[in-house]
Parts: sequence; C-alpha cells; structure tokens
Amino acid sequence: MGQSGGSRAVEPLIAILKDPAHKDTGSHFRNTAADALGLIGSPEAVNFLLTALREHNTEIIAGADSFFIRRGEPGSEDALIEALNKSGDHYMAADFLNSGNEKLHGAAEDWASRNNYETTYMPGGGSASWGGKQ
Repeated sequence: MGQSGGSRAVEPLIAILKDPAHKDTGSHFRNTAADALGLIGSPEAVNFLLTALREHNTEIIAGADSFFIRRGEPGSEDALIEALNKSGDHYMAADFLNSGNEKLHGAAEDWASRNNYETTYMPGGGSASWGGKQ
C-alpha cells in the first residue's frame, strides 16, 4: 500500500490514524496504515511517525515498528518496547528478535515468554535491521 500509493496516500493515512471515529476500525487496518506511512517515507509521513514516537503513541509505533527499527535511532528502544508490551503481536516480537538490536532482542524474548509464544531467531532474517534505513 505504502509503496504503490506514494505521497498521495499520506494525507488519507494520517487522517485515518488521527480520526477518533476510526478508533473502532480494526487494529489490523490501523497497523497497516501506520506501516504504509513508514514505507512511503515522505517528509510528512516521517514527521507524523516521529511525533507518534515522541508522544509514545503505542498503537502507531506498533504499526510502524519496521520503520523505527530501520531508522535505528538510539534512545527509541524504550518507546518501541512499550509499544510491543501494550499493542504488539508476534510479528512485532519477531521483528525485534531479528533486528540486530540487543535491547529489542531481549524485549522480544521476554514478551514471548510472558505470552507463551515461541520465537525463532534468524539473524538477518527479520523484515528490518537496526539502522538499516532501507
């Protein structure tokens, strides 16, 4: 969605994520919208996602976790871990586990243990590597 929609899709995606009326929209749909913003990578999309990170908006952070992992900004790990613990799922845990970031790796193992989920460590096999920028 993000790659094919380009920057024309940014405003509608942001509107979906900002509009309280869409809070009842399925979380998968909202996660996809946040992920698409990360894939588009336009200045407006990046600014929106970085604001979500600063505000610890766990839902948006969880949806765009690959974007934040690729950026690899020191100090962002705590907000990412908070998002995993509040809004994350096994896909996000797998991204963390295979990101190449030790702190995220440990958080993924902890999350998996608490949620009775078995994770698979595949170095370099994750959807995003820490600081990989894409």
